[in-house]
Amino acid sequence: MKLVNKERAPSTLLTLHGTIRFSRTCLAPADDQSADILQKEYHQKNVYPLDEALGVSRLPFKITWKAMSKIAKTATRATSFSEAAEELSKVFGENISTSTVERVTEFVGSLMLQKQYDMAKEAEQTLGKRRIDSRRIHKQTNDVLYFETGGAMVHVRDKEHVGMTNEEIEAESNPIKKEHPPGWTESKHAICFHAKDIKYYFEKPDGTRYSGRYDDCLTLLKGNSNIKIIGHRIENRDCIGFIGKSDHFQYHIQALAERNDWTYTSTVVILSDGAAWMKSAIEITFNRRSVIQILDLFHAKENARKFANGIKDTDTSRKRYADHLCELIENGKVSQLLKELKPYENEKMKAGVPNLYIYILNNKNNMDYPRYKKLGLFVGSGAMEIENIYAIQDRMKLPGKRWNVISGRKMLCLKSHKESQTWYKVDEALHEYALNK
Repeated sequence: MKLVNKERAPSTLLTLHGTIRFSRTCLAPADDQSADILQKEYHQKNVYPLDEALGVSRLPFKITWKAMSKIAKTATRATSFSEAAEELSKVFGENISTSTVERVTEFVGSLMLQKQYDMAKEAEQTLGKRRIDSRRIHKQTNDVLYFETGGAMVHVRDKEHVGMTNEEIEAESNPIKKEHPPGWTESKHAICFHAKDIKYYFEKPDGTRYSGRYDDCLTLLKGNSNIKIIGHRIENRDCIGFIGKSDHFQYHIQALAERNDWTYTSTVVILSDGAAWMKSAIEITFNRRSVIQILDLFHAKENARKFANGIKDTDTSRKRYADHLCELIENGKVSQLLKELKPYENEKMKAGVPNLYIYILNNKNNMDYPRYKKLGLFVGSGAMEIENIYAIQDRMKLPGKRWNVISGRKMLCLKSHKESQTWYKVDEALHEYALNK
C-alpha cells in the first residue's frame, strides 16, 4: 500500500478544556489498489498521522475519549439529555447540543454493554465448572458475600423487543421501520457486596457512639452487650441492571458473582423478594455450594399489609391485622402464619392484593429472621431499594420518559458503573478503543 502527502487538512477537536482547531497532514492512497486496501483493512479513505497520535482516528466523533467519558457520565447523572447538554455547555465553555450528548452516550453505552454481554457469555460457558476450594473458604472466616435482587418497572416504546437480544432487535428493526407497541416492563437489578465493605455504627449505654466492622457486630451479638447497633453504611458495592428475560439476566448475575469471588467466601447470602425468576437463577448460579436465601423482610411485610388491606373492611381492622401478620413474620413464626392463612389458600384475591398464604408457602424456608439476625445478617434489601431509586427513578422513570429496549439497557449499564463507583472501567474501555488495543 502506497500513501502520498496530499495536503494540510483543518480539523476541530472537543477536549475537556474546550474545542481546539488545528491543521494536520493528510496522507492519501497513491492508487486504486492502495485505496481498496486502506478501505477494506482499515475502513479509512485517508490517513491523518496526527489523529493517530492523538488517539482520535477511531473515535466516531471529533471529541477526545476523555471528553466523551465526561459527556456520558454527566448524561447518566442528569434527568434528561437536554439537561446534561446545558450542564456540559457550561463545563466546556461552548454550546453542546442535546443530540451530541445523546449520540455520545449511546456509543459509550454500547461499548460497555458489549463488555457486560461478553462477561455474561463467559460466565455461561464456565457455569458449573468452577471448582470450589474448601480450604480457601475455611480461611475466609466471616467473609459474607451478599446478593440483593429486585426489579423496577420502566416504560419502553418497543415492549415486544424485551425478550430479544440487541442483535435480534437491530436485525428486525433496520430493514423496515414500523411502529412497536409501547408498555411497561420490569428492569431487573442485582447488587453484590462483602460484609467487610459494611461500616457499622454503635452506641454505648452512656450515649457514646463509635464505628466498627462485621466482626465487631458479631462480637456484640454473641456477648449480649448493652451496646446497640444504630446504623450501617455499605462503602463498596457492585451493581448491574438489565431489561430483558430472566433466563438472559441470570448469566449477568453469574458474571457478577464471578468477579466478586463468590466461590471463596465463607457464606453467600441471597436477599430477594421471592420472585420465581430469582429462585431459578440461584439454583443455576450457585448449584455447587449451599447459600442462605432470605426473603426480604420489607417485601414480606409489604405483602402482608396489602393482604390485610384487601380482606378487612375498616382502617382500624386493617392496621390491627397487618401489625399482627408483620409480628408473626418478623418473629419467624411461619407455621402459625400458614395455619391462620390456610382458609385463603384457594381464594381469588382482588387486583393488586397478593394471596399471602401462597406467598408465604413458597418462601417458608427463607423466613427464619431471628436466626439470621443472630448471625448478624441483613434481612432487608435496603441497598437494592436505594439502587433502584438512583438507577431508575432519577433517570429512567420520570414523568414522560420513554425508552427503547436497547437504549434502556445501555443507560442501565452506564448507571451501574456510576453507582458501583467503577467509572474508571469506562475510561479504560474508551482509552483502549481509541488506541485500538
